[in-house]
Amino acid sequence: MKPGVEMKPGSEGFEELAHMRTNSQVKANQDDSLRLKLESAKMKDTHPPDSRLTFPCPQCDKIFTWKRSLNHHIKTHHEDSFRFCCDVCGMKFIDKSYFEVHSETHNPHRKCEKCGQLCKSKLELKLHTKSHLGEFSYKCDVCGKGFHTEPKYLLHYRTHTGEKPFQCTECERRFSRKDKLNEHFRRHTGQRIVKCDFCEYLGYDSSDVIHHKERKHRDKSK
Repeated sequence: MKPGVEMKPGSEGFEELAHMRTNSQVKANQDDSLRLKLESAKMKDTHPPDSRLTFPCPQCDKIFTWKRSLNHHIKTHHEDSFRFCCDVCGMKFIDKSYFEVHSETHNPHRKCEKCGQLCKSKLELKLHTKSHLGEFSYKCDVCGKGFHTEPKYLLHYRTHTGEKPFQCTECERRFSRKDKLNEHFRRHTGQRIVKCDFCEYLGYDSSDVIHHKERKHRDKSK
């Protein structure tokens, strides 16, 4: 076809040309759609879902739009501000109230009036009380056991599937729970942080201390 010559319907090559133009337009539309999706994804990576949400630093006048940016800032510029350190697990806190709430998790003292079980927090006691009434948000379809939260249900379900998604980077051992991996990893680093109530012994985790008490403090543990 010569440049500048207009083709009319029914003429030779018209249908082929129309088909080529249609395919070209479809491809252009697809390219535009892909470009918009990529731009949208880029915006999501650089902007919070709600620009009204801000995270002010509790130690200075800086304000951040992302929580992770605030955490990085605090660790970089205010490391000395972590004045409260848990002597059981080593977690550090800036705010005393958060530290006190965390400390309660190691010292369950809220007692269930029905069965006497000790709970770590008001929420845990509330959920535990619901278990006596048979009120569960999640129920295992394998064994029928009920759970109040999805994470606990998923952890339980791994006992049926045998799934162990957390692998130690220093050896071949795998774990179904992240906290168990962290406890195991301390054996590679030599970090002993769980203290015996009766002496200066330090264990890698609570099971070490329990075994220690059975060996060394059998009379005191009763």
